[in-house]
Amino acid sequence: MIVIANASPLVALSQAQCLGILKALFGGLLIPSSVYRETVTDCPITLQKQGILIATNDFIQVE
Repeated sequence: MIVIANASPLVALSQAQCLGILKALFGGLLIPSSVYRETVTDCPITLQKQGILIATNDFIQVE
């Protein structure tokens, strides 16, 4: 199954330190580069930025 996510679930789950739920449910997921930019590159919230960055090195693929 291919799962594509927008920013909202990534923001909420990263701030709750629960991004692993997405990996457990789906194994992996795709996000558009615009979502990566919104949630990591342009984001001032360190916790969110770090969580999503770590996840992109594990199970989130940026397209």
